[in-house]
Amino acid sequence: MKHLEHLNEMQREAAVHKDGPLLIIAGAGTGKTSTLTHRILNLIKEGVPPSEILAITLINFLEIKAFLVSEKQKVARALS
Repeated sequence: MKHLEHLNEMQREAAVHKDGPLLIIAGAGTGKTSTLTHRILNLIKEGVPPSEILAITLINFLEIKAFLVSEKQKVARALS
């Protein structure tokens, strides 16, 4: 899973978790949003319909917008 290479061991464990809900609690700047994004990507790659995925995060809107814009191309490459 090449798209998970830059995650650390605990982030990778969370990103590949498939069996039920997952709660991630960590401090600022620890990669929670990146881990969540990669978990969603991994679920989709494993065949879970996007309409069956619910992700909730508390983050400043401008921060998530900037993050998603920067990750857009990476996600598009990983899904292709």
